[in-house]
Amino acid sequence: MGHPAAVVLALLVGVAAAYCLARCVVPRWHGSHGVAVDAWHVAMGTAMVAMLVAPVGRDSAALQAAAFALAALWCACHLLARNRSGAHARLGAASAVMAVMLMPAVIAAPASAAPAPPEHHHVPGMDMSGMDMTVPGTGGHSGMAMLPGWLAVLTLVAVAAIALAAARAALTSSERRTTARLSLACEVVMAGSMGYMAALAL
Repeated sequence: MGHPAAVVLALLVGVAAAYCLARCVVPRWHGSHGVAVDAWHVAMGTAMVAMLVAPVGRDSAALQAAAFALAALWCACHLLARNRSGAHARLGAASAVMAVMLMPAVIAAPASAAPAPPEHHHVPGMDMSGMDMTVPGTGGHSGMAMLPGWLAVLTLVAVAAIALAAARAALTSSERRTTARLSLACEVVMAGSMGYMAALAL
């Protein structure tokens, strides 16, 4: 079982993902941004729950990173095609952040290929005992797998911007339906959880 904070966040993200799934399947809950955005949020939430409570292996991390890179590209194509939507912009940014956060696990080398790393700060749910958890330039300090400190700071800035954008949309959107507000609240929860994981690298 992971750290209590990680478990609580995993539960919150799980609820958010379940709500996004409900928006996908209940026609009257569909958002103006389309079902695909909610479907991507379901995938993102599921991946985040796994990252918070269970070890992430290289193959799994590689698959997830590729999927989130694809999601970011899909959102970018929508924006470039002038099918502009704040939901697409926030999803694209969050997907790019997720891909970056997973990359250290993808490039981690087997422990036998390098000396044992010094003791480092542990991320709940992301312990990869068979991996070398250091990256050149990080001084052996590893919070979010091997996420370097400077990249963790950029990640925190990105997720803070995503959360603020979602909160602002919830307060100013002309769409007054409760379902729309709850959807934006789910985005804030997911961004906050990403921020938690990135902050542990500092």
